[in-house]
Formats: sequence, C-alpha cells, structure tokens
Amino acid sequence: MAKKQPKNQLGLDFTVRGDRMIYVVSDEGNRDISRLLFDKLMRREWELEPAGDTADITSGQEEIRTIGHRLLYPEQVKIARVFGQPSDFTGFSAIYNQKGWVFVNADAESYERRFTIFFLTATLGLYPTYMQDDSLRSRSEQLVLEVLMPEKDMKTFLPDSSTQLTPSLAADMSDFFKVPYIRVPARAFQLGILTEEQLEAFPRLRPQTGKQAKEIFISHDASVADDLENYLFGAGEKEEADE
Repeated sequence: MAKKQPKNQLGLDFTVRGDRMIYVVSDEGNRDISRLLFDKLMRREWELEPAGDTADITSGQEEIRTIGHRLLYPEQVKIARVFGQPSDFTGFSAIYNQKGWVFVNADAESYERRFTIFFLTATLGLYPTYMQDDSLRSRSEQLVLEVLMPEKDMKTFLPDSSTQLTPSLAADMSDFFKVPYIRVPARAFQLGILTEEQLEAFPRLRPQTGKQAKEIFISHDASVADDLENYLFGAGEKEEADE
C-alpha cells in the first residue's frame, strides 16, 4: 500500500537530480563550513542515520505542520542539529539519500536556531517554485515571519500607530514569540508598522534586560490576550513570591 502523503505536502520526485545542497544561509563563513560538511557526507566520512555523537536527528513534520502551506516538500524531511561546529556555522538545507535535510548548529542561540530550522525547512518546500537564491530566501523569510509572528498577535503588542516599537518592546516580543530580536522589526516592517528608514535605523543590538526570559507558547485555542497577560503579569512571579 502506498504511503499516505501528509495533507500539507505535495508529491514530487526528488530522485531525479540526486544529492545536492538546496540553500546555504548567506554568510561567507557559514558557506565554507556548510560545503565542507556536505562534501564529507558525500564522501561517506560521516553518517546521518544512525548519527551517533555527530548530530541530534529529528523529524521535520512538526515544522512542516506549523508552516501549514501545501508546499513541494520531499516525502521525508529531517532536522540535523550538528554538534562540535564553529560558531560561524549557521546551517543549510539539502537533498541527501532521497530525503530533505535541514542542518543547523546545535550550539547556536536557541531563538536563532529555531528560526533557522523553520527558514531552511521552508526552503525545502519552496525551492521547486523559487529557483533563484534571492527569491527563495525572500519568500522563505516572508513565510516564516508570517507563521511565527501572526499579524493578529503582533497587533496585540502594537495595536495602533500611536504605539511605538522600541528596542525594549522588541526584546519582550522576541521572548514572547521565541524569535531572534532583530526579526521583530523585520516583521513590523512587513506589516507596514515601520517604514524602510525606521527599519534601517532600528538598533540591531538587543538591549540588556534584568529579567529571565520565560518559556511562552501561544495557544491556538485560547485568546492571545490571555497568553500576553500571562507573559507580562503571569503566575511565575507570584509563585516565586509564595515560595
């Protein structure tokens, strides 16, 4: 019996062109390390399955489900969080052994790693349609920003034009959405909340904060207002005080 295709995946024969890199995050240091890693894979100098101590391998189905669009993914998508890599290594996507692969640095900052995983997963689903690197990057970033920071949730923080996006507020939103700080103004620009000039002038360094970031998950069933209230005024401080 043929394997049932997940509802948000479309069938495509990925065996035609063989093993290949799909997208490498656009940083010179990352490009060099990524090519080296993929060359080692091609020479069978390290194995992915079983990966052993080389990488933590998980399925990409959760990321695909969260992205939620019917894209041209390979039938199987795997996420490899690779250990022992230099800090310059960010990640890349590839087709290897007839599967889609996302490779990221296991030691990267958690929000950066999470965003990179979603971004590179999106490149696997979009590259048959967006053949040029620039268009693939642009569309994948746009899609992931929309998914991880939905417009209605952004407007909970920024309800009208009188509410200014400050670095401090962007830092709070970064913790709430679990995305890199600099992606917050990028999403605000996408929504027309910031102008291009304001985006270019926005501080790229996250301000220091004295409070520890909380693990927040936006519920699809409850109101985002409840999630935001819990984040800003939640039980965490009360429970600590009671102790």
